[in-house]
Amino acid sequence: MKEKRLIIGLCGPPRAGKTDGVARYLVESHGAIIISISDIVRELCRVLSLDVTRANCSRLADAIKSGFEGESVFANAALARVGTAFDHLSYVAGLSIVVIDRLVYPDEAREGFKRLAPMRTLFVDAHAEIRFERRLLGGNPKPDEIAMTMEQFLAQQDVGPERFLDGLRDMADAEIPNNHTLDDLHAEVDAVLDRWLAEL
Repeated sequence: MKEKRLIIGLCGPPRAGKTDGVARYLVESHGAIIISISDIVRELCRVLSLDVTRANCSRLADAIKSGFEGESVFANAALARVGTAFDHLSYVAGLSIVVIDRLVYPDEAREGFKRLAPMRTLFVDAHAEIRFERRLLGGNPKPDEIAMTMEQFLAQQDVGPERFLDGLRDMADAEIPNNHTLDDLHAEVDAVLDRWLAEL
C-alpha cells in the first residue's frame, strides 16, 4: 500500500465544531496530530502576561500580522510544527494526517504548507443559534462568551479573525454542516476524506 500524507486545514465560525467535532474525530479515527494556530497566539499572550481572551488574542494576532505585512508569520510558525509532527506520526491504513486547526488569514491558509504534503482546506459551519448554544457546552466555555447575548455573539463575525470567514469559505476545498449529531458530522468528514484521498 502506498503511504500518503495529507494536511487538513480547518476553518469556520466560532463553535461550529472544528476542534471538538472534526479534529478530535480525525485523531481518534486516523491517528492525526493537531496543530492549533490559536494555541500559538495563546502562548504569546501568556508570555506577554495578557489575559487569554478572544479580544486579546485577536488584537495580538492582528498586531503581529500588520507588523509583518506580506509575510506568512502564523503559517511559518505552524509549518515548523508540521514538519516535526510528520516525523513522529505513524501511518494508519497507509495514511498520515496533520490537522491545522483554526486557519484565520486567507493569504496564509495554503501556500506555506504545500512543500511538506498535499493540503486541503475544510470549512465547518453550523446554524448561528446552534453555535450560540454550544458556547456553554463541552466543559470549556470561554470567559468572554459566558454572559454574551446572541447579538454580541453574532457581532464577533464583523471584528477580529471572524471578519475573514467569507474569504476562507471561498477558498475552501470543501464545506460541511454540523447542525445535527456527531455521527452525522463524522459521516460528512469521512465522505470528504474519501474524495480527497482518491485525488492523492
